[in-house]
Amino acid sequence: MLSVVFAQVPRPVDFNTIDDALGPEFRFNNASLSSFFNLGIVNIVFFVAGVLLLFYIITSGLSMMTSRGDPKALEGAKARLTQAIIGFVIIFMAYWIVQIIGLLLGLDGFGGVFG
Repeated sequence: MLSVVFAQVPRPVDFNTIDDALGPEFRFNNASLSSFFNLGIVNIVFFVAGVLLLFYIITSGLSMMTSRGDPKALEGAKARLTQAIIGFVIIFMAYWIVQIIGLLLGLDGFGGVFG
């Protein structure tokens, strides 16, 4: 009359075949430094840094224009603009250092600049 229900009993798992069930894209033994850079992470980081730099330059320029001759506000805006220019130089140098290191190490993700 009453049948036993095994709804809560998990099926046995064969751990020898679980790797094949996930597929090759979930295996971590194929990871390398060049595959990491092929994702475009470096380009995304430098793009975001460039956008932030542009925003910083625009806001410091607006602060200069709206200072109304106040020497303290003008000096603060000049300092922020100087920091933005120094930031641009740092980003520019970091980009080229990363490109040169990628070229010297033979990484695949750096072909956009040198070839």
